[in-house]
Amino acid sequence: MSAKAKAKLTPEQRKATLTRVLHKIRPYSLFVVCSLIVAAVSVAAQLYIPILCGDAIDLMLGKGNVDFAGVGRIIVEVLVVAVVAAFAQWLLSVCNNRITFSVSRDLRNEALRKIQTLPLSYLDSHPSGDIVSRMVADVDTFADGLLMGFTQLFSGVLTILGTLLFMLSENVVITLVVVCITPLSLLVASFLAKRSYKYFQGQSSVRGEQTALVNEMIEGQKVVQAFGHEAESLDAFDEVNGRLQDVSLKAIFFSSMTNPATRFVNNIVYAGVGLVGALYAVRGGITIGQLSVFLNYANQYTKPFNEISGVVTELQNALACAARVFELLDADDQIPEAENAAVLQPDGHVQLEDVSFRYLPDRPLIEGLSLDVKPGQRIAIVGPTGCGKTTLINLLMRFYDVNGGAIKVSGTDIRSVTRASLRGSYGMVLQDTWLRAGTVRENIAYGKPDATLDEVVAAAKAAHADSFIRRLPDGYDTVIAEDGGNISQGQKQLLCIARVMLCLPPMLILDEATSSIDTRTEVRIQAAFARMMQGRTSFIVAHRLSTIREADVILVMKDGQEVKMSKRSGSYITLRDLVDWVGRDAARYFLVSRKADAEFVFDVNLAVSKSDENPVYYLQYAHARICSVFRQATEKGFKIPSTEEMLAMDLSQLNSEKEISLMNHLADYSATLSAASEALTPHTLCFYLRDLAASFHAFYNEEHVLVEDEAVRNSRLALLAAVRQVLGNGLALLGVSAPERM
Repeated sequence: MSAKAKAKLTPEQRKATLTRVLHKIRPYSLFVVCSLIVAAVSVAAQLYIPILCGDAIDLMLGKGNVDFAGVGRIIVEVLVVAVVAAFAQWLLSVCNNRITFSVSRDLRNEALRKIQTLPLSYLDSHPSGDIVSRMVADVDTFADGLLMGFTQLFSGVLTILGTLLFMLSENVVITLVVVCITPLSLLVASFLAKRSYKYFQGQSSVRGEQTALVNEMIEGQKVVQAFGHEAESLDAFDEVNGRLQDVSLKAIFFSSMTNPATRFVNNIVYAGVGLVGALYAVRGGITIGQLSVFLNYANQYTKPFNEISGVVTELQNALACAARVFELLDADDQIPEAENAAVLQPDGHVQLEDVSFRYLPDRPLIEGLSLDVKPGQRIAIVGPTGCGKTTLINLLMRFYDVNGGAIKVSGTDIRSVTRASLRGSYGMVLQDTWLRAGTVRENIAYGKPDATLDEVVAAAKAAHADSFIRRLPDGYDTVIAEDGGNISQGQKQLLCIARVMLCLPPMLILDEATSSIDTRTEVRIQAAFARMMQGRTSFIVAHRLSTIREADVILVMKDGQEVKMSKRSGSYITLRDLVDWVGRDAARYFLVSRKADAEFVFDVNLAVSKSDENPVYYLQYAHARICSVFRQATEKGFKIPSTEEMLAMDLSQLNSEKEISLMNHLADYSATLSAASEALTPHTLCFYLRDLAASFHAFYNEEHVLVEDEAVRNSRLALLAAVRQVLGNGLALLGVSAPERM
């Protein structure tokens, strides 16, 4: 529903909204009854005080003719009644607050439960800021209006009825004067309320737009500034802010007119009572004390009309906000689970049978996709942006339901099993990380809340997150800000990987799972993934060939359709397909790593035609350059420290933070290479070594290493000695020579 449509609710919709509000109040009927009783006591006490004051006036007949004993007795009675009225007013506030904030709590709880059952399509098509505005700002405004309604509406109506009864018991004619003028106040209030409601509804809608825009700007502020889009963002905000100002001014204008208009009418009532009452008093029809009571009642009678007019305005605003909340609650739920839906017992066998899906009816996305995934197979899904890779993942998890065909797990259509058991069978690591506000431990144990600290630490170590976690101020008890704002993107992704490592479900979904991680850590994660995927069906969405090259099936998609499928046996991806879908550089390195793989029929010479683009050549070059530096050192008579001496060396001898950092990581390089050499593929090992060699590029210059300062020179030579040893071991694993000259 558009903002314009929201601003024009029909009387039937308004009545339906009010009916639903009353239905929400029904569980608290006891407090409503108590509120009415206490309000009646409070009003009766307040109305009885003017009678006592009138009696006191009648006891003061003139100078020297005052019944002080009677006046004193009346003063005591007034004090007692005032205390009763104050206590009743306090109880009234307690009851009304309990009703209001209980209903608000119920509305928010219901809205949050609704979000859990909404289809992903609703959340994708509605700004998150607008949904937050409905749950927070609109419910707050509704609560304010409801509280004012209970606090002032009950008391106001009872005050009007009570004063009429008291006045009728004293003088019918004066009471009729009051009653005859009253409809004028009601007409004025009704006229203004109808117009203010429309503008309050529009105000609520535009405020939701503004909240959504502010939320979008805050979340994307880095992108806004990076592209110099500040002026356009301000213009967009000014436009929404201008509309909010316009509709708010109109709403406030009509609502502010209500009180002075009704006050004017009420003054007419007061004047009429004073005039008619004075005539009766002159003729002896009433006493001066009774006249004062009538004037006091006329004021108390008209005062609720001022309050009620304000209450009506607030209630209009509250109903407008309630309508927006109810609109969220009335949104269609996701397709309910089948009757007697079974709990899935997965064995890893996944079948896609002629699957078709489209977000919009007139825009096909996935058409006729079929795939048979055997237990334990790794399926890599590649293709250009927007081809349907992530959509396929959403269908596997049943975030969306297919429009045609079927997806089966263990031979069972996923629409006939519970969503909880289906989604619990998958472990997901997405490119877009999500962390809750809480400790590191709570985030890792999100899928297994009862996990012990030892299990959490083991998962973090498997994800290579333990080292950075222990460097945090409170380790695993460090509180992470909302969405991980106080840690880096790569660290957030490592925590998401650790979350899956802890649960280890039978099937895995990796959607660019290492996109924000540096190359060296990626190598370690790949080794951990390799162990984790053993015996588990895995779906891997990626653009980086380093992530998917060991897949059993590479599914290449275009416009939601399978265009090529590469398998260990069967059809092959052509070189042109590979270059088109994953990029020339990625394809080149993929081919280099597959140089001796007879299962793929490629023109390898195309990939290695330029020596400077051959990663193996670069490694050999780095090894030869290091050897050249050592030859120069020997020729100049410098002593070359051993690796053991380097490890025991004082870090203060290094004169830059970069050198200290490189030295600290060298042991990690060597340990990882030794521990994971069997698990690393030649391709992954090659890139791992390239990262190491590139880190020490500055050291291949003799002028940088062979300086006069002996301590600095020895430390740099020691670093080079360790690098040469690691590179030599790596080249031996790759089956190529480690040359000393090029």
